[in-house]
Amino acid sequence: MVIDDCFNADIKHAKAFAEAVTGLGLEWMVGNGLRADCFDKELGQMMRKAGCRWVAFGVETVDDTLLTAIQKGESFKQIEKAITQAKQTFDYVNVFLILGLPNSSQETDRRSIAWAKSRQVHPHISFYVPLKRKEGIDEIFDRPEGRKLPATYAPEQQLELYLWART
Repeated sequence: MVIDDCFNADIKHAKAFAEAVTGLGLEWMVGNGLRADCFDKELGQMMRKAGCRWVAFGVETVDDTLLTAIQKGESFKQIEKAITQAKQTFDYVNVFLILGLPNSSQETDRRSIAWAKSRQVHPHISFYVPLKRKEGIDEIFDRPEGRKLPATYAPEQQLELYLWART
């Protein structure tokens, strides 16, 4: 597995890596999240030829207004294009979604999950938990049943979406 916060942030480096490992007989994956705006058909084909079978994308949300608000630097159009290309290339495609982003609603988060399900990709759900600057740490936000969720909208609604995404 390639463990890199963003394997394709430098697309030339990602292509050089894929070229370097082609022919080694490795089977590998990029599980930490690719950027949609740094993914193209050529990179996907090079990764596949090099033995990559499984990828993940850091989508966060499919709402363009929220993508702009969180300064993602990507549009939903770019995300949709990258996912379409990845589904044609790889055996398994995951997406990371975040519920409860600032200015989100249950409806915007529901659309993100519904999109992932309709595209038949595997959603990994996290909950937005702001950095507690006074403590100097970022809370872990993967277990909604074990902590108080942020109040962007009702915690029970966030939990409902989380459970729905797991089905």
